[in-house]
Amino acid sequence: RKEIGRVCCKINKDCMLSDLKIEKSACDANKLFYVTLNFAYKNVSECFTVTGNGVNYGTFKYAGLAIKIGPLKGNCETNYEFVVRDCHNEKCSTHITLGKVCCETQGADCKIDDLVVNALECTGPGQYAIKLDFKVIGTKGVGFDVYNGGKLIGFYPYSSLPIIIKDFKASGNEIDYIKVCDHENEKCCAEAKIKAIKCLVNNPGGFDLKKVEIRNASDQIIIHSDQIIPNTFTYQITDITGRIIFCTELSKDNHQIVLSTNDLQYGIYIINIQNVYDIRNLKIRR
Repeated sequence: RKEIGRVCCKINKDCMLSDLKIEKSACDANKLFYVTLNFAYKNVSECFTVTGNGVNYGTFKYAGLAIKIGPLKGNCETNYEFVVRDCHNEKCSTHITLGKVCCETQGADCKIDDLVVNALECTGPGQYAIKLDFKVIGTKGVGFDVYNGGKLIGFYPYSSLPIIIKDFKASGNEIDYIKVCDHENEKCCAEAKIKAIKCLVNNPGGFDLKKVEIRNASDQIIIHSDQIIPNTFTYQITDITGRIIFCTELSKDNHQIVLSTNDLQYGIYIINIQNVYDIRNLKIRR
């Protein structure tokens, strides 16, 4: 009898899939539609799978992104969800919900109401971030299109409201205009005015998440920034399964937040930090 010894199938724990985006096509004459998926990835294998609603949509190469899936039935019944998972690391996954899709002629009762658009802060020369929210009545569609000066910015599911658009291009005037239309009914629209922000340099607000440090002491976790931490800054701690962990906040000032580690067992944790639209994940080991 021969023994081969211990066998270790190492999993790349740093594998990451993020920023999953979905775009739905218009319905065709047979009440069918397609979706396009695209996302960012890091430390992955050569391929990934897409599943959802008990259906395996296939295996795809990362090099082939973005991918198109369909045709799918717009029967107003299926609550579409898509799960993307790395071929060799089942724990490396992400998902997005599209919701129910109705491929039916939209009625004249569709209405987009209470459209509110707020300018947030500059994100580069001649562009700034905006927050957009509204109510919709009488539509059977799943999403809407956003226009800037007649130019399409993108498609967004209604389930994603409110949304933040990071790179809204300024017209150079005192007032900018934005238009929102139901994706299935081009006559169902609403418009809003925005008091423009003058953006001449990159990140004029000055606060940069990339410069935030996590200092892991023996009995404390310190979130530190040489810049003044704004009131819009938030953080959240999770374990590697995604379970939220609550830590006691010992102190907080303009440059650092000190957390107790008494509630943490030994292991790996993710600290999610966010400022308005910008998000960063940092890993620590206790």
